[in-house]
Amino acid sequence: MGNSVWYDSFSMSDCPFFAGSTITDPRFFVGRRGVLKLLSDRMTSPQPTSINIVGRHKTGKSSLLKHFEQTYRQRITNPDRYRVGYLSL
Repeated sequence: MGNSVWYDSFSMSDCPFFAGSTITDPRFFVGRRGVLKLLSDRMTSPQPTSINIVGRHKTGKSSLLKHFEQTYRQRITNPDRYRVGYLSL
């Protein structure tokens, strides 16, 4: 698995959320604390690494990345040392 984060550990029938557009308001983003911590830890490690977010269609990958981009400054020490950007292709 390497540096990939597999984002489909549940079936769509188990998901309590509807599949819609990317969540852009942090107030409406819930859960995924473990994945957000992993992203923060990888970013601030002595040797930062790139991370691939991989998963099925409509499982929240874009919302996760948008939320991380909006909130990373509250998650890490010395946030001015880092730059995070969200780019939708």
